[in-house]
Amino acid sequence: MNAPAVEIRQVLPAEVLELRQQVLRPMQQLAECVYPGDDDPLAFHGGASIGKALVGVVSIFPEAGPSGIPEPSYRLRGMAVAPASQGQGIGRLLLEAVYAHLDGIGFTGVLWCNARVTAGEFYARMGWERIGEIFELPLIGLHVVMSRRFRHLD
Repeated sequence: MNAPAVEIRQVLPAEVLELRQQVLRPMQQLAECVYPGDDDPLAFHGGASIGKALVGVVSIFPEAGPSGIPEPSYRLRGMAVAPASQGQGIGRLLLEAVYAHLDGIGFTGVLWCNARVTAGEFYARMGWERIGEIFELPLIGLHVVMSRRFRHLD
């Protein structure tokens, strides 16, 4: 039997909040899962749906990176896949949608994130490089800065 089709589409900022909270920040209220930059006109929010269920989300927006990340840069935040849908390639599809969006706008620069240490290998397989040492975000856990360079080809 074939697995159900996953649809990747751009979603509204409000649509990413429930999965952000459920997967990444269950200790916070829904309103606390709104990130600075979510409403930036240059932000992109992607969603992965199976049928009518939103099972994965990702957001990017322009934001200066930490030391070692050159400008211009976009930050990836809040990538989350529902527990029942993890391990099915949905994270890869969401990142590919982000890459396609950045290519589509002609972005030349760096995409970066504070990746959970447990996700570091996933990002590395997707072409990201680790920058710096592991650090802890209080109440959230161990993270490392990861980045991926983009060069738009005409």
